[in-house]
Order: sequence, then C-alpha cells, then structure tokens
Amino acid sequence: MVPAIRLVKKAEVLVAKVTIAASNSHAEEQAAAFMAALQSLRAEVSRNADMSIKEERTVFGGGESGYYLSSAKFDAKQSAAHILLVHSLRPGVDSPAAAQVLRNLVSQLKLPRDVAVRIETISLEVRDVASLRESLLQAIATDVARLRAIFQETSIQLGGLEKAIEQRALNDSEIAIYIPYSLTLGASKR
Repeated sequence: MVPAIRLVKKAEVLVAKVTIAASNSHAEEQAAAFMAALQSLRAEVSRNADMSIKEERTVFGGGESGYYLSSAKFDAKQSAAHILLVHSLRPGVDSPAAAQVLRNLVSQLKLPRDVAVRIETISLEVRDVASLRESLLQAIATDVARLRAIFQETSIQLGGLEKAIEQRALNDSEIAIYIPYSLTLGASKR
C-alpha cells in the first residue's frame, strides 16, 4: 500500500534483477563456464552507453541450497550471480523500449553449457531516492499539522518514520516515492 503522503517523480532508470547460475558438477568446468557467462554479460553491458551494472553479488561453487532459476533446480554446489542491471531513461527512451533492450541483451547472450540466465524482475526507479527523505518528512509533518487542526481533541501517533524509502511505479513513466509509515488517530483527549 502506498501512503497518501508521497512524492511523484519521473522515472530515471529501469532496473533489472538478473540471475546467472552454473550447475556443472565438475568444479573447474563450472567455474570456467560461469566466468565466461559473467564476462559475456559485462561485455554486452559495456557496449551500451545507457546501461550499467549497479550491483553484483557472486557466489562461486557453493551457492544456495535448493536454489531455483525459472523451472530448473540447481545443485547446492552451484556458482551464482545476482546482478542489478540499470538502463537510463532519457528523452526518446521510454520504459517499454528500455525493458525490451534488457530482455534482448539477456536472451541473446552466448552462454556455455550448464549456465542459465534469467531476468527475475524489472522495475522503474529514481536514482538518488535517499536524498528525498527530508522532503517526505516535511510533507508528513505538514499533513500531521493539518490533521491536528481538524481533530484538535484527538491524539495522533506516527510510526515507521525511520524505515527506508520505497518506490513504486504508478505507470510507465512515474514513480511514487514514500516512507511506509503509519498514522493512527487515537481517542479524544477529554
């Protein structure tokens, strides 16, 4: 649920969560195939000026037990990478077009045998969402002041203002940015 107090901003980037997993039971072959797949992905990303890797978590030969990638279950000794690919949205590049570029990049990768790659999610985001905390807190404070003026004899309790800022797409180009706080109107003070 998106709270009533939120900022609406134009989306700046499209972020794809990508998983690469290698399942070969021979450790050396698995490591070589996995590194080849990672290098292939990195090379393709570097060829596109609008794309970058924001984050990469890699586990070599000892990945999560019973990890699922699409419909395939991989061995607990797999190598796996979880990568956040970022595609900038600029004039002339809308989110559906950027999403298709990301899908094409992943589907056209030349992968070694026993290596699979999958886009887990694609989401719209604003780059520096943390810089908006003060604006959100001010908007919440203004709302609380308005409610106090309306419900003068009622207590108002706020919770969750320390939580991380979240963002959710409203449509293909706008993002709702909010703190998932709670506001409770209590009993009368009389």
